[in-house]
Amino acid sequence: MRPRRRALGLVATWAVLGLACAFVPALMLAWQVFGAALACVLALDLGLAARRAPLVVARAAPHSLALDTWASVRVRVRNPKSGIERVTVFDGYPLKAEVEALPRDVDVPGERGVEFEYRLRGRERGEGRFGPCEGVRQSPLGLWDARERTAIETSVRIYPNFTAVAGFALHALENRILLMGILRLLLRGDGMEFRQMLDYQ
Repeated sequence: MRPRRRALGLVATWAVLGLACAFVPALMLAWQVFGAALACVLALDLGLAARRAPLVVARAAPHSLALDTWASVRVRVRNPKSGIERVTVFDGYPLKAEVEALPRDVDVPGERGVEFEYRLRGRERGEGRFGPCEGVRQSPLGLWDARERTAIETSVRIYPNFTAVAGFALHALENRILLMGILRLLLRGDGMEFRQMLDYQ
């Protein structure tokens, strides 16, 4: 749990009121009542946040990645409670990769889910692991940020990108065919020009 700006503002107001009590002793009772009420509200909001149903998070990631090639990872977040809720999602992507569009702020409808995608690119060969997916949402009274972790750890293999190698091999094969004197000629009727459809004269 982490206090939100609203909670910090209330605590700062209570602290300023305590300083004022040093100069105006008549404010002491108000300061004590305000402090007790603030502590009760903070504790109540903390308890409500701890008792509510957690988010349900699922991830769909590729089992392998090509080195330095972007791939998509899909994350689905479902909110079991009613009402729309703003959630900040952090995904535990592998340390050997870099990502775009994370963390992501999403509005999750009550008792429904929402999906989003982010891009992932492997930067180092080998095996990488996806860690837990974390969601941060505010408490019912908006005084705390509650961090929830969903254990959906998976692994991914990062391989060299063979696309460039395959293209080079194809280019070398074409050059070898040309050196052998084999030329590819279009037969009459195989082209796309109208004059090639004329009868032989």
